Amino acid sequence: MLFGLLALVACGSSTPPESNSVGGSSSQGGAPSSGAGSTTGGAPNGSGGSATAAGVGGRAEGGSSNSAAGSNSAAGSNSAAGAGDQAGAPSSADPGVRWLGRVERTSTGARFAWPGTGFVVRFQGTGLTANLKTTAEDDYFQVVVDDKVTLVTTKSGARSYDLAKNLTAGEHVVTFWRRTETVAGTVEVTSVDVVQGKLLSPPAAPKKLIEVVGDSITVGFGVDCSPDDTFDYSNENNYLTYEAISARELGADVATMAWSGIGMLRDDDGKTETQMPELYLRTIASEDASKWNFSTFVPDAVIVALGTNDFATGDPGQAFVTAYTKFLDDVRGRYPKARLYLADSPMVDGDSLLNYLTQLKSARNSKGDNNVAVIDFQPPEGDGWACGHPNAATHKTMAATLKQALKTDLGW
Repeated sequence: MLFGLLALVACGSSTPPESNSVGGSSSQGGAPSSGAGSTTGGAPNGSGGSATAAGVGGRAEGGSSNSAAGSNSAAGSNSAAGAGDQAGAPSSADPGVRWLGRVERTSTGARFAWPGTGFVVRFQGTGLTANLKTTAEDDYFQVVVDDKVTLVTTKSGARSYDLAKNLTAGEHVVTFWRRTETVAGTVEVTSVDVVQGKLLSPPAAPKKLIEVVGDSITVGFGVDCSPDDTFDYSNENNYLTYEAISARELGADVATMAWSGIGMLRDDDGKTETQMPELYLRTIASEDASKWNFSTFVPDAVIVALGTNDFATGDPGQAFVTAYTKFLDDVRGRYPKARLYLADSPMVDGDSLLNYLTQLKSARNSKGDNNVAVIDFQPPEGDGWACGHPNAATHKTMAATLKQALKTDLGW
C-alpha cells in the first residue's frame, strides 16, 4: 500500500490545470430523503489497494455547545487566491483528493471538524477504504457512491473503514460528508486507498461558491428525527440541510460554519463569550489557535443565519445589532464582492429578529453597500418539526427559498 503524501486540492483553490478535466461536483444527485444506508464499523482494509491519497492538515479538539462545509474557485469576479502552506491553506499542486470545507494539515494527513466537511475522490477500481482518526465515540458520515447515498458510522480512535466495496470494475466517484458538528469531535484522514485500481484526479470543482454561518438549524440538528425521537448525533444530518440541498441543486460548493446553541452576541444560555464571530475565524472551531486562511475560499454568496439563540432568553437589544454590524463589516472586508444574505430564523416568534435584520440591511445600504438582502425563512408548519427544530421536509422548503434568491440575484 502506497502512502505517498499527496498535496491537497484545497477548499477554494483553483482547479489544477493538468488534472481536473472530468466534469462533476463534490455533491451527488439531489437531496435524498434520508441518510439511511449501510453502516460500516471499523472494517479492516482487507483487499489490496494500489493507490493511496493521504491528506495534509493539523491540531486537536475541545468542546462547547453550539453548530458547518466548503470548496473552490469562485464564479464571476470572486476568484479565489491560490493556496499557500499555512494552516487552512493546503497546497493544490498535486491533485488526488478534493477537500470539502475547512481542512487543516497534520503530519500524517488532513483534519477537520465543521459539519459538511469531507472530501471527494474519483478512482478506477472495485472499492475504496479510508483510514480515519476520530475523537467522537460515535460519529456519522454521509457517503455518496456514484449517486447512491449510504451511511458510515465511525468509532473513536484510528481505524480503517470501507467507503465503497464490491463495485463493478471501472470509474467511480465517492463523496465523504460529515453529518455531525464540531462538538461531536474531530476527524483526521490519514489515507484513502483504492481497491484493485488507482486513484484518478477528482471531479472538477464547481465554480459557484456559498458560505453559510449559522447555528443548530444550519448544522442539521434533528433533521432525521421522528416526532417521538429525542436528539442524538445519529439524527443530526448536515447533508439534508437547506444549504446542502441548495448547493447540490444549484451545482455549487458550500462551506458551512455552524454550531448548535451559538449566537451572534450570546448563546442559548445567555453567555457572550466565544460566540460565532470568534469561531468563524477558525479552521477547527473548538481550537482558538486554529486560524483559517480566508484567501482559500472566496464565496459568491454568504448566508448569515444567526439570531435564534440570541433571542432564546429574550430580545437582545442594541447590543445584538452592534455585534451583528461588526461581524458584517468583517465579512465584507474579507469578501468585497460577495452577496450577503441576512436570514431570519424559523424558530424565532414574531418579527423582532426580522426587524433587526431589515435595520442592518438599511445601515449597510446607507454606507453604499447595496449587495445585501434579507431572507425570511418561515416557521415550520404542522409536522415540519423534529427534536424541536426544522425537520428534513422544512429544510427542503427553506432550500427552495434560498435557491430562488440565489437564482434571482446571481443568475444561477
